Amino acid sequence: MKPSLLRAAIFTDIDWTMMGPGEDLKGVCSIVEKAYSLGVPVIPVTAKSIYEIVALAPRACIPINSLVAVSESGGAIYASPGLLSAPEGSKRVLGYILEYIELGSPIQLFQDKLAWEASRLGCEVYLLSQANTSMASMMTGLSPSSARLASMREYLEVIWSPSQKCLDILAIRLGSMGFYVHRSTRLLHVAMHKGKLAAIARLEEEPLFTGLHTIGLGDSDADRDYLEHVDTAILVPSPSMRLRTRLMRSDYMVAPYPAPEGWSYTVNQLLLVLT
Repeated sequence: MKPSLLRAAIFTDIDWTMMGPGEDLKGVCSIVEKAYSLGVPVIPVTAKSIYEIVALAPRACIPINSLVAVSESGGAIYASPGLLSAPEGSKRVLGYILEYIELGSPIQLFQDKLAWEASRLGCEVYLLSQANTSMASMMTGLSPSSARLASMREYLEVIWSPSQKCLDILAIRLGSMGFYVHRSTRLLHVAMHKGKLAAIARLEEEPLFTGLHTIGLGDSDADRDYLEHVDTAILVPSPSMRLRTRLMRSDYMVAPYPAPEGWSYTVNQLLLVLT
């Protein structure tokens, strides 16, 4: 990707936004290829680990040599070498070298605190980063191979408990202590960083993205901040109504179908404006 060739940037959540149930990406690949051909990179902004993102990229036709991604809900920005102006380091991820900017604290620094707060409530909790493949698959609902990649957490801990009441109380307590907290239908996401919007704002400071028209797609409350921030916001409806209240802005779009069809249809309509 060369800055002079870019016309816009798409920031997108993955689960229930770009990807439907059962890791369904039907129709997405051709739209992603079209976007890149028009100078519009597709940038995952997701709770998924970078290992999940890299494994997913070929299926979604996101070119690894042009990959830019926000992993673990803003824990880090990863990119193919040469795309970030001042990366903090590099690492090998599933055979690829990626550079990164770290925005969150490693989960090892706060795991003991999570366990202590759960024990004070008398809660039985399980941490995805410490789960074996079988437990990780049960927690996430993913296949064993996908669950193994999901468990390779670095900045965002995923917590499951047989008591959903415990997760509700734990979410309130940890939020009051300054943690990033997102309560999904079955799980609790906890981190020590400022979330997806902060990561996108940091990316917008990069020469590659300065001044571009930004498009954001999401489906849940975890996506709310950046959907309020981008130039063009698109809400993809999900079966579980994961966005509990409407966006404050009045100019957002709503995809006509759930993922992945809704993502593909709406992005294609926007790309038509660029052709």
